[in-house]
Amino acid sequence: MNINSFELINVLLAAGLITAVWRDQKISIIFVLFLYGTLHFAYSSLALFSRDSAQILIDMHVNGAGVTTLVSGVVVLMASYSSLVARAYRAVSKNSGNTSAGAPSVLVVSIICLLAGYYMNYRAGDHGQALNIASLVAMLTFLLLIQLNEVDVGKNIDKYALILFGTLLPVVGVAVYEVAANKAWSVFWNSDGVMVFRASSFLFNPNLLAYWLSLIYIAIAYAWHARPDKYRLCFLAMTLVAVGLYMSGSRSGLTLLIAVLMFAAIILRSRKSVHAIIILIATVAIIYIVALGLSPSNPWGTLAVLGQRYEMAFVYLYGYLASFVGSAVPVPPEVEISIEGRFVGSTLDAGWLVLFQDAGWLGIFALFGVISFLMMKLFRAGEPGSGVARAYVLAALFYCVVSGLVMRFQIFPAWLFWGVVMAIAINILRLNQMQS
Repeated sequence: MNINSFELINVLLAAGLITAVWRDQKISIIFVLFLYGTLHFAYSSLALFSRDSAQILIDMHVNGAGVTTLVSGVVVLMASYSSLVARAYRAVSKNSGNTSAGAPSVLVVSIICLLAGYYMNYRAGDHGQALNIASLVAMLTFLLLIQLNEVDVGKNIDKYALILFGTLLPVVGVAVYEVAANKAWSVFWNSDGVMVFRASSFLFNPNLLAYWLSLIYIAIAYAWHARPDKYRLCFLAMTLVAVGLYMSGSRSGLTLLIAVLMFAAIILRSRKSVHAIIILIATVAIIYIVALGLSPSNPWGTLAVLGQRYEMAFVYLYGYLASFVGSAVPVPPEVEISIEGRFVGSTLDAGWLVLFQDAGWLGIFALFGVISFLMMKLFRAGEPGSGVARAYVLAALFYCVVSGLVMRFQIFPAWLFWGVVMAIAINILRLNQMQS
């Protein structure tokens, strides 16, 4: 069975979203793009249920997505951007666009700086560099169009939330199946001779899965704080996200999420924000404790290995850093590889370092400048009706910035998720301006 045969699902998804965008001129493009980014690689999870799943998944990760998926993605982006252009034209014509809340000139300058940095650091024949820059230009262009549009959040938000909850269920379900059935694509032998399985689910990569789940958790933490009538649903959703994070085995993802939730809790000084942190940590801890009590021969016993990754993360990080000053704290070789692989070599994972290689300091200035601008505007914004939202949007922006130290944000759909977070920040500023 060829994985390309599953790509027809992506075609159907693209067709459905494009139809929705053009039939409903009020549908949130932010939501549409986030949903498509979530489901772009979802078809690959079908391979898990085939007899030759291992070979199919290996082939897909080696060769990448097929032409059908790539074309579908480009068409969805073009349709969404075209709709934004049409809406921006109408909004600017009647002077209702979002031109004062975010200063489109900041984005225009950022795009120019990014392209200038690319020109100054151009590497002939490096298609990866060109694709990285094109992705970030597409993201900044998306934000520019959002700036010029009317507010794109708050409408039909309950319906969108239910759709995302319905998406969360299979995402976590597939993640659990990958690990429990020992069918995860991301698998390796650790130094103790134990095979480690890390779930990717719909997101193609364990760290990208953790990144997506973290953004979802931040959104749910906001709802937990702002929608007391949805407590039970929020609690269930947060528990599901915590389960998915555990299955991903992403130490950086879980650690950064806890850090940004603490950041939001400090801003809000509320028990509800602390509850969100407790639920996350308690769920991960309970899974680990239960897994430790299972027999190694039990299929679920492999979950304990993932828990050990979290338990020893800071110990190993300390040992690695201390090794530079002569410390004898032992660090497993796979941990050294995972740390150094983010910052060294042609395939380094740190997005900010990749951006520096591709566009130099001008590129760093372009992207970091936009994020810093939005964060400063949010910090300075007034409180009417948006204090909780501002805190969690700041947390999400902070998460994006720091995650760029350990993950490439130039890949699809990571750059699209970055764009969605910043687009929501722009609209929160707009709402705050309208209510003040």
